[in-house]
Amino acid sequence: MVDLISVNNYKIEVFQKGDKGKPVVILPGMGVSFDSWHEVCHSISTTNRVIMIHRPGIGNSEIGSEERHIYQFTNELNELFRKLKIDEKIILVGHSYGGLCVQHFVKRFPEKVCGVVLVDASSVDSYKLDELELSFLEGQTNELLIKEWLEKADQDAEALKDELKPELTERQKKLPHDAQQRLLEFGVKPEFYRALASELKCWDEDAKSIKKLGAFRDLPLIVIARDPSYQMEIAKAQNIPLWEMEKFESVWRDLILDQLNLSTHSEFIEAKGAGHSVHIDAPDVISLAINKMNNLLQPSK
Repeated sequence: MVDLISVNNYKIEVFQKGDKGKPVVILPGMGVSFDSWHEVCHSISTTNRVIMIHRPGIGNSEIGSEERHIYQFTNELNELFRKLKIDEKIILVGHSYGGLCVQHFVKRFPEKVCGVVLVDASSVDSYKLDELELSFLEGQTNELLIKEWLEKADQDAEALKDELKPELTERQKKLPHDAQQRLLEFGVKPEFYRALASELKCWDEDAKSIKKLGAFRDLPLIVIARDPSYQMEIAKAQNIPLWEMEKFESVWRDLILDQLNLSTHSEFIEAKGAGHSVHIDAPDVISLAINKMNNLLQPSK
């Protein structure tokens, strides 16, 4: 079920499924639809109440003209939980940039969370990746991406649709019809690109503020990482020097492993055969991690 919930004068798009067990809140990555999490959501909705959220400007969530800092979103998230009458502690799941948002929320509102699952999550020290002098990263600066996205934000929806010509993948064609329709409309709105540009523009400043907030203390934490061998196959297919991809993946893995230090009660899982989009390449790994979290949170007999 998809709803638009009013939060601080804006409407936030929320998908909910399941009506029992601990609430599991999923925050997708930057520019990613919650419909791409369909398999994970369907699997865990038999044991948990699942809530998936589109940040302002993403999907049908509304956005204002102000810059979008993670601090604003975590305030909105806290208010959203009140509107949804979520009174018990939640399991919070975040992928990529959504994982950065998770880290901020947990550090600000630890009393609202009972467990955390980070899925190949962005690091507060991701600037270390930007410092790598690798040929395949040349021309991929944040400044150029922001410029490109702002140019798209100045177009209207019809022009974007004509330019991008959205199509469903074979996998997406197996999703429910309403999910297919949302995916076709997902990346063809000017607000979408304004949101992306703002999130990326504020990223470094947000990461520094999150890092200053410290760790999670003793909250149960599961850190899921992509498979480096998957990335090496991408390098071969795109003629990227293997040593460059190895160097990049080594730094990425170190940043992921650093996240284990956020809690004294942490566990690491590698999603074999999966790239960054673990929720698509290996959804069962995430579902099993959430089930493991459910078991960890069971009261001792």
